Amino acid sequence: MSSLTYLLVLLVCLAVTESVRVSDKQWTNSWAVGVREDVTEKDVDNLAKKYGFENRKQIGNLRHMYNFVLKNGYGREHLEKTLQLLGDNKVIFAKQEKTKTMVPKNKHHRFIF
Repeated sequence: MSSLTYLLVLLVCLAVTESVRVSDKQWTNSWAVGVREDVTEKDVDNLAKKYGFENRKQIGNLRHMYNFVLKNGYGREHLEKTLQLLGDNKVIFAKQEKTKTMVPKNKHHRFIF
């Protein structure tokens, strides 16, 4: 990936993250990572280790899509890790996963546990 392309990806990611309110971000320590078709399982394991992840193997029946987990990274966005993955020529897709929030139908009802 050329440095101009890397810079463009960085600017796009920064623009996207700036458009989301900070309070809305509830990040996990898990990434969905897509790799080229010619990349082997061993290459994927090495790729995960290279950037500090653990490869949790293929995501369901999705070919060439893997679940990477970052240790000690729960609860905040790691834009730099996403950019590192996207900068590798074996990676075609990388996205940190967010938690889903559930809102009760009756907004006045509060759950107390």
